Amino acid sequence: MLDYFMGKTSKKKRTRADTSTAKQGDLRVKTIDHSPKAPASHIHVIILLSFTVYFNALLNGFVYDDTYQVLRNPWIRDISNIPEIFSTSVWSFLKESIHTNYYRPVMHMLYMFNYYIFGLNPWGFHLVNILFHIGTSLVIFLIALRLFREYHPSSPRSILSPSLFAALLFAAHPIHTEAVTWVAGLPDISFALFSLLSFYFYMRYKEGLKSGYALSLVSFSIAVLCKEPALTLPFILAAYDWTFRKGNVPFIQLFKRYIPYGVVAGIYLVVRFSVLGGVAPIKSYSELTIPQLFINIFPLFSRYVQKLLFPINLNVWEVFLPIASLLEIRGILSLAITSVFVLFCVVAYKNDRRVFLFLLLIVIPLLPAFYIKGIGGSLFAERYLYLPSFGFTLLSAHLLAWARSKMPRAALGITSAFIALAALYSIGTVSRNTVWKENYTLFADAVKKSPEGIEARNELGNALVGKRRFDEAIQQFEMVLRLKPNEDAHNNLGNIYLNKGDSGKAIGHFQAALKLNPNFSEALSNLAVAQGSKDATDEAIRNFQIVLDRNPSDAAVHSNMGDVYLKKGMVDEAIEHFQSALKLDQNLAEVHDQLGVAYYKQGRLNEAIQEYTTFLRLRPDNPITQKNLGDAYYDQGRLDKAAEEYRRAIRLRPSFALAHESLGNVFLRQNRFDDAAYEYLAAIRLKPDLPQSHSNLGSIYLSQGQLDNALKEYQTALRINPALADLYFNLGIVYMKKGLKNEARKSFEKLLTLKPNDAQARRALESIAH
Repeated sequence: MLDYFMGKTSKKKRTRADTSTAKQGDLRVKTIDHSPKAPASHIHVIILLSFTVYFNALLNGFVYDDTYQVLRNPWIRDISNIPEIFSTSVWSFLKESIHTNYYRPVMHMLYMFNYYIFGLNPWGFHLVNILFHIGTSLVIFLIALRLFREYHPSSPRSILSPSLFAALLFAAHPIHTEAVTWVAGLPDISFALFSLLSFYFYMRYKEGLKSGYALSLVSFSIAVLCKEPALTLPFILAAYDWTFRKGNVPFIQLFKRYIPYGVVAGIYLVVRFSVLGGVAPIKSYSELTIPQLFINIFPLFSRYVQKLLFPINLNVWEVFLPIASLLEIRGILSLAITSVFVLFCVVAYKNDRRVFLFLLLIVIPLLPAFYIKGIGGSLFAERYLYLPSFGFTLLSAHLLAWARSKMPRAALGITSAFIALAALYSIGTVSRNTVWKENYTLFADAVKKSPEGIEARNELGNALVGKRRFDEAIQQFEMVLRLKPNEDAHNNLGNIYLNKGDSGKAIGHFQAALKLNPNFSEALSNLAVAQGSKDATDEAIRNFQIVLDRNPSDAAVHSNMGDVYLKKGMVDEAIEHFQSALKLDQNLAEVHDQLGVAYYKQGRLNEAIQEYTTFLRLRPDNPITQKNLGDAYYDQGRLDKAAEEYRRAIRLRPSFALAHESLGNVFLRQNRFDDAAYEYLAAIRLKPDLPQSHSNLGSIYLSQGQLDNALKEYQTALRINPALADLYFNLGIVYMKKGLKNEARKSFEKLLTLKPNDAQARRALESIAH
């Protein structure tokens, strides 16, 4: 009986699709295939449009949350993290005490796949998003073929079939740019694809595909692991069955079909509850009462309908201001729009169940977005419309078919108008992709459209900091503070002033951030960094320790604490914290560099060389570390290796005076005096106040008998640094060779004031006296 309601015939009446035949005397009659065929040309057109409208997104970089979900996500870089991915929350990789209700392991698995194929090249991540979007558009086409069976592409009036139009409109709709163009939108497009695949296989099972039901359940299982709204799928299937049910089917017969989906959902919820350790407290919009939470569904729903119909003025951070009463203008208008939508549903239910289904396909996937207290960040988000727009595109396709059937003579004009609509959507999508190019373009656009948006201004300020446009960034953060006291703005201002070397102002802003939020660990850590830069190392260490007590797995804090200990001269403690940071994340290049410096200070040259080399593998174009590596080789007496590293440093930065000086030192030890003099002169030309270069150049001139030049260089070196005691001896020797005994005596006496026990100086004075 259940097989009958799943779309199968009884054994006695069952026929085979496609090629099966039935004998009727001597005549063989082909049976009819009830599964609509997808024309290859239509598939090619869908793929072409889907890729074309997002092609320019391949030029974009990582933006906004991509920094955390991809660039700072250690899980995606090693397959050994897979057990942790499936056994912890979505943000556990940050190693912070974050309470979240999100469990999305497939997101990390997809990013891991991207990383192993493309590394951290953003175009590869964008390409995968585009491929998911192409797949979703194709599945929509296959579903639409079944929902619009009577409009077969071979029909003379079907210049553009409704199923093809639905897929093309979905592929081109600008509202999808947030989900597709943004790498972090992958959970939305992946859950939508697998949800629609589950729907498609469910339809195929009803057509007679035996494996369809199992494939539908597998797709649903993957979908819920992508993102939570996939749990609405059983309701979509119920709406579909109820719309196309044959006869007076008892509800119990329909209900039995959904039990396996309920089992999958139940298992998922149990696993999710176990992994998350319960339900995290929800603090979003806590100021709203329960009635206010309810009435704000109306303006929110109205905004989503508006953006589906008119995808203009799209905004990554659209400010949604809750209403306090339905009697407000926004409340009245939104209630009217919602009432009209409900009226359409009622009329459609009575007159055209298919239209009723399409309307439900807009609302059902959107239901989780109406749980206002459960949404973090912006209450309205364009990506939440990715799956609901499926219903909108079907509705539009149905309107196309209806208009052509009512006005057959105008079919060509009607089709042209709908094609023009798809073209306009395509242009809008291509244009919108450029806004997502980088953080600056994205949030400059958001601030322009929502000047009151605090989060958008904070992000724009951060983008300006990344471009080192500090004064403009300060303006943005100060504007945030004028709008509302905000700990993030104070923290960001503190970081700017710290970068500008104004530790006093930086400390003031970090303290202001902590006054607003005493548990703001990032601000406390930054305060400690600022204190360390002002030599308040004890206070810095104390604050770092507080942060580590809250989160012992914060690699950045271990790194910063190591820096402070290194500055304080406590090298052993610095090494301990650098090593702790690297245990947490081996890819922290700067920590390898600092650990190398610490090892060098202890004379552990082999270990220093290893850390410098690791750093340079991660950050190949760093002239300072290249020079430090050369210094380690120099101290080991490996002069050729040292010279090689110094030359690399100079190639990276030709104006690097200290690298020229160090290369000169190598040549001096190799008795290549002309080469050494050339490098010292280059160093002095770039940085005239290098006493060692002047001193060594003077020694070269002295060895070559160029006494006047030697005298000049020694005097310059001592003018720069009068405490260079040994130089007075060399200066005295020059004076002796020039016959200036009185000046020579003064030089040796000056040396003895600095080094009273210098035997050479005493002997030199005795020789002058005799």
